[in-house]
Amino acid sequence: MEPRSAKASGKDFPYRSKTVCYIEIDKTGKVTQGADLDAYKRAVAGESTLYAVWPGN
Repeated sequence: MEPRSAKASGKDFPYRSKTVCYIEIDKTGKVTQGADLDAYKRAVAGESTLYAVWPGN
């Protein structure tokens, strides 16, 4: 199965679902799990990349 982007799933991506796993990778390559408002702000500022992984359809 090919990965899809959240954008490809439209407005139905369940960002707040408990089954979504968040992974943040900062500019140094450090990987952390989970997301909060600070992680979102770092991603928006270009300081890191935030991935939302959902095992749904």
